[in-house]
Amino acid sequence: MKTNKIKLGYEIPTGEEISIEPSHLLVTGITQRSGKTTTLEALINRSKSKAVVFKTKIGEQSFEDGRKIQPFFRERTDYWFVKALIESYAKDKISIEKGTLMTVCKDAKTLADVQRNVEAKLNSKKPLSGWNLEIITRLHYYLSELLPQIEKTNVSSKLEINEGVNIIDLIEFSLEAQSLIIQAVATEILNKHRGVILVIPEAWKFLPQTRNNPCKLAVESYIRQGAANRNFIYIDSQDMANVDKTLLKQITTWVLGYQTERNEVAHTLDQIPGNKKVKPTANDIMSLDIGQFFLVSNRNVAKVYVQPSWMRDDVAKDISTGQKKIPETIHFKEPLPAPELPARTGKDRMDAIHSATLEKVQSWIEEIRADFNTRIEINARINDERIRALHEMYQKEIADIHNINIDRIATLVVARIKNIQVEAGGSTGIVNKGEIIEEIIRMLPQGGGTGAVYNVSPIDKIKKSFLIEAKDKIIKEVKALGPSERKVLKYMESKGSDVINGEIVEKCLYLSAGGTSTNKVGAIFKALLSIETIEKTAGSRYRAALKKLITKMMGNHQATEKEIDDTYNHIMFEILEA
Repeated sequence: MKTNKIKLGYEIPTGEEISIEPSHLLVTGITQRSGKTTTLEALINRSKSKAVVFKTKIGEQSFEDGRKIQPFFRERTDYWFVKALIESYAKDKISIEKGTLMTVCKDAKTLADVQRNVEAKLNSKKPLSGWNLEIITRLHYYLSELLPQIEKTNVSSKLEINEGVNIIDLIEFSLEAQSLIIQAVATEILNKHRGVILVIPEAWKFLPQTRNNPCKLAVESYIRQGAANRNFIYIDSQDMANVDKTLLKQITTWVLGYQTERNEVAHTLDQIPGNKKVKPTANDIMSLDIGQFFLVSNRNVAKVYVQPSWMRDDVAKDISTGQKKIPETIHFKEPLPAPELPARTGKDRMDAIHSATLEKVQSWIEEIRADFNTRIEINARINDERIRALHEMYQKEIADIHNINIDRIATLVVARIKNIQVEAGGSTGIVNKGEIIEEIIRMLPQGGGTGAVYNVSPIDKIKKSFLIEAKDKIIKEVKALGPSERKVLKYMESKGSDVINGEIVEKCLYLSAGGTSTNKVGAIFKALLSIETIEKTAGSRYRAALKKLITKMMGNHQATEKEIDDTYNHIMFEILEA
């Protein structure tokens, strides 16, 4: 059942509940520091609508609870689509003589047909010249890159949208192929579905201001026509400066988060109406905490704490009024309430309470363990120093089951149950804490001896120290690379196959072909070879070797596959992220 309004959270500092009308929406804010993804997840969850989201980059940790569906693609061969495709690859708007491009699109049913028409043009007895030759040559190259991706990937000609969040994984596709699939999905939803929220990630890439992209026309149509069938666009963008303003003008709900760059702060303030007395200042924008946003909707403005989908109403309200602090790091679930006590008397009741308390304590332990394991999985891929610091503290407390101090466990358990009292036989009795502590100890793994502390063997500690040193050495060397070296390494890791000098010049660094560019790329390859993050293969080709380097250095100390993967992800998403 669809609701008329969607709860966003609570106003700061009044604690008044804030809701928004179903509408096209933009969420902005610095990635990992504002809470954009949490906001989108909460709104989709509370809207009770179907949603389609895209994962477009390695290590993305949004919408983990959704259901994956096959990428959908339906080819278009009209002039405007092919023109947008060329401009997407060229990373610039270009002027194209319509006649030549219309000729290669004529009677084409698929992009492969367009490719064949292009080849016929290039092989014609009447050769092309000038700008027309340049455009046709480019199109031939772009289609040669694009078509194999579409052919080798399991794309579907039917878009299956289930209840809840539907995830389309596009990580293995190039930016251009990702754009084509997002365009196809947007068009299909607009024409054949109702009540779907379409989430557009990284709007600066897919809805750019300064160049064309196959997505832009489809998204514009979706924004202009979709609301009639309750199809809405949710745009996720770190900033507004590089997003197409024609599309932004159609957005009616703005959720504006934390910014630090002065120009982007100014863009944010320009979007917020009001006179100087009530309008936020630059410092207000630059002081927003995670989860805090300025809502602009129907000319109304409110500073809001956005309630995460898992957070209780009273906790979110207390945070908005300042009675509770915003979680500084990981949003853990609130503690469980005390166990309900059975209605018995005397010793039977004491025994029942004892059993119920033990059961609840055990459930606490299981929740902590489950939550911890989840956080371990994502920790290496989250670019937030505070989260990592908490992880280290939390790990010291409970992660290593072979180094648990029983006295510490006993203290924590007693603290959780110290106020549980019961009436027994007309007098007040206290839960037997000693028995509960003994029961908890029996739940823990048993080792030799009778000591309360289980110690890691010295050899394990030595191995662990070498693993840390190996990992830190790799990270230090990669972090010392220049921006161009990091970009080339990231490109090669993303592509996953051999590259040549010319490809890096044209498709990675976007340089003009020539001796200077070739020499520059040669120097970059030399720097990457020196730290063994790439390797040279036959025919003057180069291959990414970061994972191979990590495996070699950490494998000497019996690193697990997960430790190697975590180190690889840590480098890719925290050091190479440009």
